[in-house]
Amino acid sequence: MHLCVGKNRRVAIMISALMIAASSLTQGAASTARAASPTSVGTPVKSAAAAMEACRGEGSVPLGAGWIHIRANISVAGYPGYRQHYQGFVSNGGDATSIAVQVKGWEGSQVKWYGLGATDNKFEGFVSWGYSLATPEIRVLNTGFKFDPFVRFNC
Repeated sequence: MHLCVGKNRRVAIMISALMIAASSLTQGAASTARAASPTSVGTPVKSAAAAMEACRGEGSVPLGAGWIHIRANISVAGYPGYRQHYQGFVSNGGDATSIAVQVKGWEGSQVKWYGLGATDNKFEGFVSWGYSLATPEIRVLNTGFKFDPFVRFNC
């Protein structure tokens, strides 16, 4: 009889341990499901306009500082044939401001800088991006007479 009680007790302990483990796994899966995105599968998270607004960068361009690099706040995943859009402006520009603008793109696995010209106001362009995951970036050069113009861009 003592042997049976001991054996039953070991079985009861094993069953209890398995039940505890199973409940923690189930509870973990439920909390993971709750932590997932509230949108259903296939529902776009953001519109194209909202995504473009989300990708942005800004910075000042001091006179005589050389090329200033300004990186966007997010990275972009491209695909074969993808072209990255850049659009920006000089916020406190004017007649005495001239900003040379180059934007980062990709040719294969190599970074390539594309010139968008010089401006005192706005700039915009599409550049080859291809199948790369990288952060959009511009580089600007103050070629005018304003001491500290400010540049903003969306990508």
